[in-house]
Formats: sequence, structure tokens, C-alpha cells
Amino acid sequence: MDLTTDPRYDALRRDFPPILSTAQVAEILQLDIRTVMKAVQLGHLKASRMPGARKWRFLLEDVIAMVEQNFTTVGAGEDDTEDDDAPAAPPAAAPPATRGRKTKQAPPRSTPAPRGRGAGTRTK
Repeated sequence: MDLTTDPRYDALRRDFPPILSTAQVAEILQLDIRTVMKAVQLGHLKASRMPGARKWRFLLEDVIAMVEQNFTTVGAGEDDTEDDDAPAAPPAAAPPATRGRKTKQAPPRSTPAPRGRGAGTRTK
């Protein structure tokens, strides 16, 4: 089916103008503005701007085409191979996060000597 006549996107066409701002695209896609601009930089989303202008503009039909190409609907004709009656496997224990550095473990501490007035110095 041609995207220009696809009834699934009629609400978008009714609620948004044919030329969109970055904020409007972010609203449609439910993304942050920086994520939209990253999609433009990576070539996933078409955008243009006038020479010398700072603001990017998007065609609504390009946004709809990108949605159609990149987003899938869960359960729409997909074969679900998981058995719903089978018990769920316990999650694997994750190793402690080291943030890329190897950490040294401190040696075990010995019990400290008692401190204070006359502590440990009693004699008969």
C-alpha cells in the first residue's frame, strides 16, 4: 500500500503540518531531540535546512516512511517460540561493574588493638 494513502497515518497528517520542526518530529517519534538529530547524522532520517539557517526541517511523509521502514509491531505475524507454560529461567548473576578498570581487593584487616585510657595495659 502506498504510504500517502495509508489510513494508519491519517491522524498524523491531520494533527501535524507537512513540514515539521525537530521538536515536532521528536514528539511524533516519542524521542529526545538529540536522538532525532543523531538519526539525521547517521542518515536514518531525511532533513534539510536553508543555507545559513540553523533550524532543520523535516517532511512529514519522510518521517512516516522512516517509521514504516524501521519500526515493527510486536506479534504481527511473528512466530513466538517461547512456551508460555514453561517456568521462567532465573536471571543470571551479573558480574560486579568495574567501569573498565581492574580493582584490587584490600587485604583482610586484623582486629585492632583496644584503645582508650588504660585499655590493654592492665597488670597485676
